[in-house]
Amino acid sequence: MTSVTLTVRGTPAPKGSRTLGKRRDGSTFTRPASNAEHRWVEAVALEAMAARTRAGAIEPPYAVVLDFAMRRPARPAHDWPTRADLDKLIRAVLDGLTRGGLIEDDRHVVRVDAAKWWAGEPGGEGVVVTVSRASTIRPAGLPVDGNDPPPGWSADDERDRIRDVEHERSSEGYGADSPDPYEAGMERYR
Repeated sequence: MTSVTLTVRGTPAPKGSRTLGKRRDGSTFTRPASNAEHRWVEAVALEAMAARTRAGAIEPPYAVVLDFAMRRPARPAHDWPTRADLDKLIRAVLDGLTRGGLIEDDRHVVRVDAAKWWAGEPGGEGVVVTVSRASTIRPAGLPVDGNDPPPGWSADDERDRIRDVEHERSSEGYGADSPDPYEAGMERYR
């Protein structure tokens, strides 16, 4: 299987912030700053287990697309969600995917595309997750092993490689709103 999409309903919770506590004997410990972190990671893990049962595990490396739907407060300060850092929301989902066995380990995730939006309706909070096997083609504009570009590499070669990546991105669900990788990659030759 090369791609799996799953939906996890519930309030997305961040992972990462810790609070220092002190035991009666004077020793210290840390606990998650968010009380909802454990429940959210477990909810993701349960959906990941179900998806793995249906479709099987995906071989690394992984590309992950996350669309978070956040609860809209009665009077939001902004037109976009600002509660919970996106990077910490990502971390919680990746831990749940690992715990649920859909991915081997989150260290094999080489690409993440994530966004957070207001949920369309009350109770519509959650995340839609798509996990696929990532391409091993390097992104446009990045050096290969510190060399820029490799010996014998021409602008035509780069254009062809970028067009291949663009084709792969369109088959992974990226649409017309995605940046043009050809233009981004060719900037280095101008």
